[in-house]
Amino acid sequence: MNFPTQLTILRIILTPICVILFFKEQVIFKFASFVIFCIASLTDLYDGYYAKKFGVETKWGKFLDPLADKILVSSMLVCFYYAGYIKLWIVLLIVVRDVLITILRSYAIYKNQPIVTRQWARYKTFFQMLSLFFVFMVSLIDSYALAQHTSYPMTTFLAEIDFINMMMSFVAIFTAITGIFYFYENRNQIKVLIWALTGQEL
Repeated sequence: MNFPTQLTILRIILTPICVILFFKEQVIFKFASFVIFCIASLTDLYDGYYAKKFGVETKWGKFLDPLADKILVSSMLVCFYYAGYIKLWIVLLIVVRDVLITILRSYAIYKNQPIVTRQWARYKTFFQMLSLFFVFMVSLIDSYALAQHTSYPMTTFLAEIDFINMMMSFVAIFTAITGIFYFYENRNQIKVLIWALTGQEL
Protein backbone atom coordinates (compact mmCIF):
# COMPACT_ATOMS: atom_id res chain seq x y z
CA MET A 1 0.00 0.00 0.00
CA ASN A 2 1.63 3.24 -1.13
CA PHE A 3 1.64 6.57 0.69
CA PRO A 4 -1.23 8.26 -1.22
CA THR A 5 -3.49 5.27 -0.55
CA GLN A 6 -2.56 5.42 3.13
CA LEU A 7 -3.64 9.08 3.18
CA THR A 8 -6.90 8.15 1.50
CA ILE A 9 -7.62 5.46 4.07
CA LEU A 10 -6.72 7.92 6.81
CA ARG A 11 -9.40 10.28 5.43
CA ILE A 12 -11.97 7.50 5.66
CA ILE A 13 -10.95 6.69 9.24
CA LEU A 14 -11.04 10.34 10.31
CA THR A 15 -14.59 10.86 9.01
CA PRO A 16 -16.54 8.99 11.75
CA ILE A 17 -14.33 10.58 14.41
CA CYS A 18 -15.17 13.99 12.97
CA VAL A 19 -18.90 13.17 13.04
CA ILE A 20 -18.87 11.89 16.62
CA LEU A 21 -17.04 14.96 17.92
CA PHE A 22 -19.32 17.29 15.95
CA PHE A 23 -22.38 16.17 17.92
CA LYS A 24 -20.73 16.69 21.29
CA GLU A 25 -22.14 19.71 23.11
CA GLN A 26 -18.87 21.13 24.38
CA VAL A 27 -17.24 23.70 22.08
CA ILE A 28 -13.82 22.09 22.51
CA PHE A 29 -15.09 18.87 20.92
CA LYS A 30 -16.66 20.77 18.05
CA PHE A 31 -13.38 22.59 17.49
CA ALA A 32 -11.56 19.23 17.49
CA SER A 33 -14.06 18.01 14.89
CA PHE A 34 -13.31 21.08 12.77
CA VAL A 35 -9.56 20.46 13.00
CA ILE A 36 -10.02 16.83 11.97
CA PHE A 37 -12.18 17.91 9.04
CA CYS A 38 -9.44 20.29 7.90
CA ILE A 39 -6.81 17.55 8.17
CA ALA A 40 -9.01 15.12 6.23
CA SER A 41 -9.60 17.75 3.53
CA LEU A 42 -5.87 18.39 3.22
CA THR A 43 -5.18 14.69 2.70
CA ASP A 44 -7.48 14.90 -0.33
CA LEU A 45 -5.32 17.64 -1.81
CA TYR A 46 -2.04 15.93 -1.07
CA ASP A 47 -2.68 12.27 -1.94
CA GLY A 48 -3.59 13.00 -5.57
CA TYR A 49 -0.73 15.47 -5.96
CA TYR A 50 1.78 13.01 -4.52
CA ALA A 51 0.53 10.11 -6.62
CA LYS A 52 0.78 12.08 -9.87
CA LYS A 53 4.11 13.74 -9.08
CA PHE A 54 5.89 10.51 -8.18
CA GLY A 55 4.02 8.27 -10.61
CA VAL A 56 2.53 5.96 -8.00
CA GLU A 57 -1.10 6.05 -9.14
CA THR A 58 -2.87 2.71 -8.83
CA LYS A 59 -6.27 1.43 -9.91
CA TRP A 60 -7.16 0.81 -6.26
CA GLY A 61 -6.08 4.34 -5.34
CA LYS A 62 -8.09 5.87 -8.17
CA PHE A 63 -11.17 4.12 -6.80
CA LEU A 64 -10.59 4.85 -3.11
CA ASP A 65 -9.70 8.54 -3.47
CA PRO A 66 -13.08 9.77 -4.80
CA LEU A 67 -14.88 7.29 -2.53
CA ALA A 68 -13.17 8.80 0.51
CA ASP A 69 -14.19 12.27 -0.69
CA LYS A 70 -17.81 11.18 -1.01
CA ILE A 71 -17.83 9.59 2.45
CA LEU A 72 -16.43 12.76 4.04
CA VAL A 73 -18.71 15.14 2.15
CA SER A 74 -21.86 13.06 2.64
CA SER A 75 -21.17 12.61 6.35
CA MET A 76 -20.71 16.33 6.94
CA LEU A 77 -23.79 17.19 4.88
CA VAL A 78 -25.85 14.93 7.13
CA CYS A 79 -24.30 16.56 10.20
CA PHE A 80 -25.13 20.06 9.01
CA TYR A 81 -28.66 19.00 8.07
CA TYR A 82 -29.32 17.69 11.57
CA ALA A 83 -27.72 20.81 13.02
CA GLY A 84 -30.22 22.89 11.01
CA TYR A 85 -27.81 24.62 8.64
CA ILE A 86 -28.83 23.14 5.29
CA LYS A 87 -31.99 21.74 3.73
CA LEU A 88 -32.72 18.05 3.17
CA TRP A 89 -33.03 18.31 -0.62
CA ILE A 90 -29.44 19.54 -0.84
CA VAL A 91 -28.20 16.53 1.12
CA LEU A 92 -30.28 14.08 -0.92
CA LEU A 93 -29.27 15.54 -4.28
CA ILE A 94 -25.55 15.36 -3.55
CA VAL A 95 -25.62 12.02 -1.74
CA VAL A 96 -27.81 10.22 -4.32
CA ARG A 97 -25.64 11.54 -7.15
CA ASP A 98 -22.51 10.28 -5.40
CA VAL A 99 -24.02 6.87 -4.62
CA LEU A 100 -25.02 6.34 -8.25
CA ILE A 101 -21.60 7.33 -9.51
CA THR A 102 -19.90 5.09 -6.96
CA ILE A 103 -21.98 2.14 -8.18
CA LEU A 104 -21.04 2.89 -11.78
CA ARG A 105 -17.35 3.30 -10.94
CA SER A 106 -17.31 0.10 -8.90
CA TYR A 107 -18.86 -1.91 -11.72
CA ALA A 108 -16.48 -0.43 -14.31
CA ILE A 109 -13.45 -1.23 -12.17
CA TYR A 110 -14.78 -4.75 -11.51
CA LYS A 111 -15.10 -5.25 -15.28
CA ASN A 112 -11.77 -3.49 -15.90
CA GLN A 113 -13.51 -0.95 -18.11
CA PRO A 114 -12.36 2.68 -18.55
CA ILE A 115 -14.25 5.53 -16.85
CA VAL A 116 -14.18 9.06 -18.26
CA THR A 117 -13.42 11.68 -15.61
CA ARG A 118 -13.04 15.38 -16.39
CA GLN A 119 -11.30 18.20 -14.54
CA TRP A 120 -14.64 19.67 -13.49
CA ALA A 121 -15.03 16.73 -11.14
CA ARG A 122 -12.08 18.09 -9.17
CA TYR A 123 -13.65 21.55 -9.18
CA LYS A 124 -16.83 20.02 -7.80
CA THR A 125 -14.95 18.44 -4.91
CA PHE A 126 -13.09 21.69 -4.26
CA PHE A 127 -16.33 23.70 -4.09
CA GLN A 128 -17.90 21.12 -1.82
CA MET A 129 -14.97 21.11 0.60
CA LEU A 130 -14.73 24.90 0.59
CA SER A 131 -18.45 25.36 1.27
CA LEU A 132 -18.40 22.75 4.05
CA PHE A 133 -15.41 24.52 5.57
CA PHE A 134 -17.43 27.75 5.63
CA VAL A 135 -20.50 26.09 7.16
CA PHE A 136 -18.27 24.44 9.75
CA MET A 137 -16.78 27.82 10.66
CA VAL A 138 -20.25 29.33 11.11
CA SER A 139 -21.42 26.40 13.22
CA LEU A 140 -18.31 26.68 15.38
CA ILE A 141 -18.89 30.40 15.93
CA ASP A 142 -22.55 29.74 16.73
CA SER A 143 -21.59 27.07 19.28
CA TYR A 144 -19.13 29.42 20.95
CA ALA A 145 -21.68 32.25 20.99
CA LEU A 146 -24.27 29.94 22.53
CA ALA A 147 -21.83 28.86 25.24
CA GLN A 148 -21.08 32.51 25.99
CA HIS A 149 -24.78 33.49 25.88
CA THR A 150 -24.14 36.06 23.19
CA SER A 151 -24.41 36.51 19.42
CA TYR A 152 -22.30 37.91 16.62
CA PRO A 153 -23.68 40.35 14.02
CA MET A 154 -22.03 38.58 11.07
CA THR A 155 -23.45 35.12 11.74
CA THR A 156 -26.82 36.65 12.62
CA PHE A 157 -26.83 38.50 9.29
CA LEU A 158 -25.88 35.32 7.39
CA ALA A 159 -28.76 33.50 9.06
CA GLU A 160 -31.22 36.28 8.22
CA ILE A 161 -30.40 36.22 4.50
CA ASP A 162 -30.17 32.40 4.49
CA PHE A 163 -26.72 32.66 2.92
CA ILE A 164 -25.63 29.12 3.75
CA ASN A 165 -28.59 27.54 1.99
CA MET A 166 -28.10 29.79 -1.04
CA MET A 167 -24.43 28.82 -1.20
CA MET A 168 -25.15 25.12 -0.71
CA SER A 169 -27.94 25.24 -3.30
CA PHE A 170 -25.39 26.45 -5.86
CA VAL A 171 -22.99 23.67 -4.84
CA ALA A 172 -25.77 21.06 -5.07
CA ILE A 173 -26.86 22.23 -8.53
CA PHE A 174 -23.26 22.32 -9.76
CA THR A 175 -22.75 18.81 -8.35
CA ALA A 176 -25.87 17.59 -10.15
CA ILE A 177 -24.72 19.12 -13.43
CA THR A 178 -21.32 17.42 -13.16
CA GLY A 179 -23.19 14.18 -12.49
CA ILE A 180 -25.24 14.59 -15.68
CA PHE A 181 -22.07 15.14 -17.72
CA TYR A 182 -20.44 12.18 -15.99
CA PHE A 183 -23.32 9.86 -16.83
CA TYR A 184 -23.50 11.13 -20.42
CA GLU A 185 -19.80 10.61 -21.06
CA ASN A 186 -19.99 7.12 -19.54
CA ARG A 187 -23.34 6.21 -21.09
CA ASN A 188 -21.93 3.05 -22.66
CA GLN A 189 -20.91 1.80 -19.23
CA ILE A 190 -24.40 2.56 -17.94
CA LYS A 191 -25.95 0.53 -20.76
CA VAL A 192 -23.72 -2.42 -19.93
CA LEU A 193 -24.55 -2.12 -16.22
CA ILE A 194 -28.32 -1.96 -16.86
CA TRP A 195 -28.05 -4.96 -19.17
CA ALA A 196 -26.14 -6.89 -16.49
CA LEU A 197 -28.76 -6.05 -13.85
CA THR A 198 -31.93 -6.51 -15.90
CA GLY A 199 -30.89 -8.62 -18.87
CA GLN A 200 -32.36 -5.99 -21.17
CA GLU A 201 -30.25 -3.97 -23.57
CA LEU A 202 -31.04 -0.25 -24.01
